[in-house]
Amino acid sequence: MHHPPGTCIPSDQLTFAGFKTPEASLETLAWCMMHGTYDEANQCLSPALLAGELSDPRRREQFPEKQKHVLGLLKSFQIVAKKVLSDDKVELKKRVEADPIPGQRPGSPFGIETMVKIGDEWKLGGGSRVCGLTWEEEGEIQKFVP
Repeated sequence: MHHPPGTCIPSDQLTFAGFKTPEASLETLAWCMMHGTYDEANQCLSPALLAGELSDPRRREQFPEKQKHVLGLLKSFQIVAKKVLSDDKVELKKRVEADPIPGQRPGSPFGIETMVKIGDEWKLGGGSRVCGLTWEEEGEIQKFVP
């Protein structure tokens, strides 16, 4: 079971929440990036993203190192809003609290993830992007936090 949207989830309380909703799937992906296996993380991807991931065998080898990196930096995860684009595509606005990457300037804590419905499951359908200033001004937005 996933945390309700809007909940600020400490990194050690993320769960493998399944794929029945876009929010559950994104929490599952966050959990996999910290505690799951490479194959579990790949279950969170749309077929197009999965094909790209599997095209480079080095990514499997690099996963444990990426995971250690994320595990050491991520403090909390929160889904703050959802924009419905169609019946099978939404964008989720997330807020991530993390320590800065050494040697890099801290970025915005807010990002956008595109989620797509494949059959009865929701999967990550695109790469993360920074939340633009006008994201909440366009489309049908459901805010989970004020």
